[in-house]
Amino acid sequence: VKLAEQGLEQFRSALTASVRQKAYEVLVAQQKQKAAADVAMRAEELVSMLVQRETSGVTPLLEIRVIEAAILKLRRAESEIAKQLHTAQLDLNQFCGRALSESVTIAEAKLPFPALPPVSELLRRAVTGNFELLQRRMELEQQGFKVRLAKSDAWPSITTGPVIEQEYAGEQETRATFAVSLPVPLWNQNKGNIEVAKARQLQAQTSLLITQREVERRIREAAHTYELYRKEITRWNSKAPEELREAAQLADRHYRLGAVPLSTYLETQSSYLEALDVLCATQADALQALVQVEKLTGSKIK
Repeated sequence: VKLAEQGLEQFRSALTASVRQKAYEVLVAQQKQKAAADVAMRAEELVSMLVQRETSGVTPLLEIRVIEAAILKLRRAESEIAKQLHTAQLDLNQFCGRALSESVTIAEAKLPFPALPPVSELLRRAVTGNFELLQRRMELEQQGFKVRLAKSDAWPSITTGPVIEQEYAGEQETRATFAVSLPVPLWNQNKGNIEVAKARQLQAQTSLLITQREVERRIREAAHTYELYRKEITRWNSKAPEELREAAQLADRHYRLGAVPLSTYLETQSSYLEALDVLCATQADALQALVQVEKLTGSKIK
């Protein structure tokens, strides 16, 4: 019963983590799709404006073609992001028990990335909260029961009691006796079953030890990964996405005025999208590592 309850709680935690991750995937896809659409729309408006100008020489024409090529890439990226968004929405609806066709929009929110307790505390929590360790301890306990049961079977079972017999051979004959029965041979002390039970108990002990070391390794690895990404996130400028978006808009306006070259314009737009992708990917990796730590320890990190 305890193992089943722990398994149910483990499933609830895993489901909660899956919903959280899918919700963040939807949020990220929304942000990236909007950014790619904004950049592509500005580029299309820019091409329309450049075509209407009177151009002389081959340079303006080449610049228009370069911008058109960039628009193709942006629209392709937007389509791929829209595909990812649709898949994440389907998964989120399925996890939440909602209709798959229902539209999902996640409001923007700042994700909390709390500091982890010391690794020794995480390992202590895993002793009582990790489902795999609980399974192995239950198996070891069961094997201990089987060893004790096999040892109890080493003693012969002696049965005693009265016996009454009657015969009719011309006259009635009744015999009353007291019987004692016991298995033979007396020297069979169930040694074979005892040795088998002890071997299985030793196997369960080894399995528990291996699982403990594996869980410890995974906890240390996930905790280290999370702390690396968390430190990277704390070093960020909180206004970086907004400033990058404003820089992309600024480059677009100044290119229209002829104040910046085409290379600067294109580099600014691509840098904005790439930086946004890096920011989202780092947060996603940190969230995944945090979920892994919570799953391995069977506790919530606050």
